[in-house]
Amino acid sequence: DLHTDIGKIVHAGYILTFLAALVAMWPNWRATGWAFTLAVLGTIQAFLAGGDMSPGVHAFHAMLAPVVFVIAVVIAFRAWTAIRATPAVAV
Repeated sequence: DLHTDIGKIVHAGYILTFLAALVAMWPNWRATGWAFTLAVLGTIQAFLAGGDMSPGVHAFHAMLAPVVFVIAVVIAFRAWTAIRATPAVAV
């Protein structure tokens, strides 16, 4: 199923985002909060998608999608502003 396959790829992206934040912010662990939240909510969403879903579980799974999207946008925006604030280095 295409939806399942794309979901697995996106979930791997959540985990890789958190691991990249850990490496980039070493040892400033507080700066990884949004990436950790993204990984946790994305993992919860992935586990909710497994198996037969009742209507309530399906609704909760669907409700997490925009929340996860907004967190991903916040992470991307913060990274973009941090990169733009860094002065260029002459090579």
